[in-house]
Amino acid sequence: MRNLKTIFAADLSFSDHISNVTRISYFHLHNLSRIRPFLSKPDTGTLVQAFVTSRLDYCNVLFSGLSSTALKKTAACSKHCSLDLN
Repeated sequence: MRNLKTIFAADLSFSDHISNVTRISYFHLHNLSRIRPFLSKPDTGTLVQAFVTSRLDYCNVLFSGLSSTALKKTAACSKHCSLDLN
């Protein structure tokens, strides 16, 4: 079931939602890496915040209480965001 752009599974594991959000975030990071040579560092930070970090942070309060293995995907994507800015 999809509600507020969040995918709810019957077992409330959010694994489908986490997979979807990280897949879309990596897609945007890949596209931003193509135009990165033409952008300044502040502009890159703004675009990463707009396209990637905002998706990762949206509804993350629902992830409280999930196992650390379930959150490894979002942590890895967040790490890529910080590496992309350097």
